[in-house]
Amino acid sequence: MLSGEGLSHPVIIIFLAMRKLISEESHLDVSHPEDLVSSLDRCYHMRCQWDIALMERIAEIDRRKIYESYGLESTASWVATRYGMGYSKSMELVDVAVAIRELPKLKEAYREARISYDHLRALVRVANDENEEDLLRQAEGLSAGATFRMVRKMLEISLEDSRYARADRWLEKYWDLEQRILYFCGQLPEDLGAKFERAIDEIARALPSKSLEDDSRVPMGVRRADALCALADSELQSSSSQPQLLVHVNGEVLSSGKGTAEIQGGPAISAETARRLSCDCSIQVLVEKADGTPIALTRNKRSVPAWLDAAVRHRAGNCCEVPGCTRRINLIRHHIRHVEHDGETCYENILLVCDHHHWMAHEGGYEVIGKPPRIWLKKPGMPPIKVGPPRATQEIIAAFDQEFAATASVMARGP
Repeated sequence: MLSGEGLSHPVIIIFLAMRKLISEESHLDVSHPEDLVSSLDRCYHMRCQWDIALMERIAEIDRRKIYESYGLESTASWVATRYGMGYSKSMELVDVAVAIRELPKLKEAYREARISYDHLRALVRVANDENEEDLLRQAEGLSAGATFRMVRKMLEISLEDSRYARADRWLEKYWDLEQRILYFCGQLPEDLGAKFERAIDEIARALPSKSLEDDSRVPMGVRRADALCALADSELQSSSSQPQLLVHVNGEVLSSGKGTAEIQGGPAISAETARRLSCDCSIQVLVEKADGTPIALTRNKRSVPAWLDAAVRHRAGNCCEVPGCTRRINLIRHHIRHVEHDGETCYENILLVCDHHHWMAHEGGYEVIGKPPRIWLKKPGMPPIKVGPPRATQEIIAAFDQEFAATASVMARGP
């Protein structure tokens, strides 16, 4: 049987109630639809209890910032990694879990199944200790869609909101390799969004509205896609060079990790920052006399050749290779073992990471363990987080299998 060791008292109660429900449902007569619906209702009510227990623990993990011990940026990343969830889903779950700590009436309403999870995630956006009871009265009996519309009307756009919306602008892209389609997804604040929308629509309207093949009308959505490609073509044709960042650093500084370097025209930087920047760069060597007088400058030499870059990006799916990270922009080729420590520029020693995790692997003090594609950033003194949901013990599986066996037998007979 399942031991309650390590579980809180409310969770044990919920588990025992669930076991009792499962046992009762093993005698379900599926010839009566009302009984089947009633059984589903009871299962849903139990799920609400489990959801609350789950969110209480997620909120506590967030309060303690446990994710930092595993080299992650947020509790959402931690939940996504540990339980194999999508990042956007885990981010939403964490937001709701943290919010209901301060909203006991909404929390209890969901526990009692007076509102759905979709109602809950909508209401927490505008609820506070003064209005949550009134919001509950308005939301009960409404559909989830109607509740979201009600909440949107209540949202007050403050200066702080506008600043956050601008700071939170982003654009992601990814390939569906099976369909050979590039997808875009992103968000822009109101002013930039309106400007982008107007520019794309104006270019799209100037494009031919009739197909050259069969004289059929070209949908506006297709013309917008063509407009975006036209913008890209225009930029590529006008761009003659790539931006560069020049860093002056002594070879001994890169090797020892001690000392300083200097950004040309900018400030001094730490040795570790210089090592991070040198992970993914073109290198020019300036030869100087003892008094600092320059005598020669070598040609550019890429740290990572194009063929190796392509291979690493293919392995990574053009995404940060740190488990739990979904970033696809500002990706850097990181040497797991630094070049100055005899690390090779080879497939096994190059890791594709986002700028945040690249900083953590250098200035942040984390170490990369494992080999691509199974790697992790480990904080000294902490165990690495295991990727994917924690495995259920055989004891747990056996306990539930025993209870579900009778139910499965009845359901298989049909009405």
